[in-house]
Amino acid sequence: MHFLLGTNVLIPLEDSAIPLRDSLANFVRLATANKHVLVYHPASIDDIEEDKDDARRRHTLQRLRQYTMLEHRPACPWTVRHVDGKALQLFRRNAQASLRELL
Repeated sequence: MHFLLGTNVLIPLEDSAIPLRDSLANFVRLATANKHVLVYHPASIDDIEEDKDDARRRHTLQRLRQYTMLEHRPACPWTVRHVDGKALQLFRRNAQASLRELL
C-alpha cells in the first residue's frame, strides 16, 4: 500500500527543531514495518520552497530523498498555481452560480 504524505506531515517529520509527535513516529514505524511505501506529491516541493525558514527549507528538501516521489504529476486541485486560466475561470463561474443558488 502507498501512503501519500502531505506537506503538513513532511515538515513536522523532518523539522528537528520541534518535538516529533508520537502519532507521526508511530505511523512511519508501522508503515515501514509493514512494507508500505511513503510517497509525496511533487507539488510538496513547491510548498516547501515557500518556507521562509531557510535552514528548515533546505533540510526538508534534502530529506525528501528518503521518500518516493509520485512518478507522474497529477493535477493538484487544491493548488491554484497549477490550474490554467480557463479552468480557473470556469471554476469561479461555477462557484458563483452555486453561491447564488444557496442564497
